[in-house]
Amino acid sequence: GYYSSRYNISEDEKTGKPRSIKGVEPWKPINYLTAKEIASIMVQSKIVTSHLMYGAEYDTREKWVIESGAVTIEEIAKDSTKLGNYNDISLAKTGEDGCINNIYGFTGNVDEWTQEHIESFESFEYAIRGGSYTDVRPAHWRCYFGPDNRYNAGFRATLYIE
Repeated sequence: GYYSSRYNISEDEKTGKPRSIKGVEPWKPINYLTAKEIASIMVQSKIVTSHLMYGAEYDTREKWVIESGAVTIEEIAKDSTKLGNYNDISLAKTGEDGCINNIYGFTGNVDEWTQEHIESFESFEYAIRGGSYTDVRPAHWRCYFGPDNRYNAGFRATLYIE
């Protein structure tokens, strides 16, 4: 199985190392290539590995919170404004924005890069998922950007137990 990081990934101010902790600003803006690299080195163990969340893992996480009864399909797919930080004013610190099944910022603090991709104009573009404090979009929203685009997105790490 896998686990999604509880918080969006942030950067330690002193060491520059990635971390998933409460009470700091998410690491953004960041491009896909950097997010993927950082997520892959967060955990270095013989038992646990980490990576940037795949689109299928994002979808599975959405299905899990719906099936658990924590949210409805309408709240994920159509209107997530009651679940997250959609104030169009400011970024919330990690752990200060909507908690669903012990995952914070799930539906609206920062958009999140995933490894989901499409081939477009002879290149690959990668999906940014979720809602954001800068735009009112449902958590299930996705849009594709080139890997070097910094956009206004953050990311999560997925921990996989071998």
